[in-house]
Amino acid sequence: MDDIKIMVKTIVNDNGDEFLSAEIMVDEILLTDKYLVDYKELIRSVRKDGEYFILTCSCGVSPCAGIYKGIEGEQYPFMTNL
Repeated sequence: MDDIKIMVKTIVNDNGDEFLSAEIMVDEILLTDKYLVDYKELIRSVRKDGEYFILTCSCGVSPCAGIYKGIEGEQYPFMTNL
């Protein structure tokens, strides 16, 4: 079984603007060093069962980054299984 960790943190740029940054690790392998997180897909994945393209290219099109299959999400009463 894959061990998935999502760590969200606030990053401040040189102008003092704050941004959310997410690191996603699967089996202790960092995925977000090559891919970006689509926050809309991440939020959708915790609300409804289905396939979600949480990781994407900087242009927002997952196939551009070589991602052709999304992450399957399943809902349970008190947790989400990705």
